[in-house]
Amino acid sequence: MSTRAITMFAHLRSTQPISRDVQIEAIAHRLGRFADCASREERSKRVALWSPVTYRPGTTRASRNVADVQWLVLDYDDGTPAKVARERWSRWIHIGHTTFSHMQERSNGNAPAPALRVVLPLARPVAAEVWPDVMRQVLSTVGTEADKKCIDPARMFYVPVAKPGAARAHWIHLPRDRFAGPLLNLDRVVERARQAVAEREAQASRRRAEVEKRRASMVRSNRDRDREVRRLLLEDGSARRQIGQTLGGHEVDRQSGSIVRGIVCPACSRPSVWFFVEPSQLRRAKCNHANSCGYTGHLWELASLHGYTF
Repeated sequence: MSTRAITMFAHLRSTQPISRDVQIEAIAHRLGRFADCASREERSKRVALWSPVTYRPGTTRASRNVADVQWLVLDYDDGTPAKVARERWSRWIHIGHTTFSHMQERSNGNAPAPALRVVLPLARPVAAEVWPDVMRQVLSTVGTEADKKCIDPARMFYVPVAKPGAARAHWIHLPRDRFAGPLLNLDRVVERARQAVAEREAQASRRRAEVEKRRASMVRSNRDRDREVRRLLLEDGSARRQIGQTLGGHEVDRQSGSIVRGIVCPACSRPSVWFFVEPSQLRRAKCNHANSCGYTGHLWELASLHGYTF
């Protein structure tokens, strides 16, 4: 009998994955046993969650630590009837059950409506790095009614849970009346996803190379043509004050000396670059966000990156 891996978490705030292989039939029946919880708060504290993935050994819950995904899990929170969701995936073995929001009053004031989860074992595991692209393709084709936020490889799902006495439902769909198959095969989708990931990485690499080329060109050009300007920006307070105003900064008097501040950072795009007017203490411009950005540069570099030419 076919087995697939799942990972369990003791409660919502747990970060320690417990992975194990399970028989498809066993998980299908387990997803038919509902826990009773009176509130979402109670659910978050005492109901276990599961993830359709395997984790790399010795790691904690995070998308970067997921090795592969072995089940496709789709949430239908828009009122899609169980019949529609079941027919949508009728070609493959799948398990369905209602979720905690099923036929409950909605926080947005909408009337009670079905809330479902559909779980499909995959024919082959899918590498975590391509899973978001795989999910986007699935959600744009077969799973158009499903929740579009469920693309994170590290996403967890509560085991079936409902309020005491609330409506609940569970089904197991077996196209061949047994658990042997067919299982959902995403090989073609995975190949397209790999191509999309490779293209994005290539585009990002080209953009980084172009930015570095432009920066290097600016620096070389300034070095060849503007030696005197650079000397002034290093040594002359009036020149430094003028370039600061040109770049949109404003002067502020401080006990340690006047500074120009409020210039847009070329690295993080926030108005957080500053420098001393008189260069006796610090000649370079710096971004206030040292931890998240850390930009620093000479004034002529800052001006060039803002498109200013001397």
